[in-house]
Amino acid sequence: MERKRRSSRRRRLAEPSSFSSQINRSLESTYSGANSRISSFSERITRDTISNRSRADSRLSSFSDRITNDTRSTVSSAYSRISSLSYASRLNKDIISVASTSSHGSAYAWSRRLNSCLRSHASTHTSIY
Repeated sequence: MERKRRSSRRRRLAEPSSFSSQINRSLESTYSGANSRISSFSERITRDTISNRSRADSRLSSFSDRITNDTRSTVSSAYSRISSLSYASRLNKDIISVASTSSHGSAYAWSRRLNSCLRSHASTHTSIY
């Protein structure tokens, strides 16, 4: 009888310990699961942030390149127009000069001078607008 009491007492003492370890295991499992979810969420946020930053950098770079190219194109076009106007102005002056100096000469001499003037201008400016 005494033995029975001791064994039942041992069982009762063992039960709270078993219950406590069950709670501990459950808490550890919950804690581990929560940590895993937090870690996964954090990694996803980090990946999304990096991806968004990369896309934003790419868009900025593309926009900057477009502005640079447009600016270069505009400057180049403006320079070409200025150059063409300058060329036309010089050519006009030379034609007037040839015409005024050749007014008393023959038409052949005037045409040769004009031709020479046009050739010298054409060699310095290959493209005209």
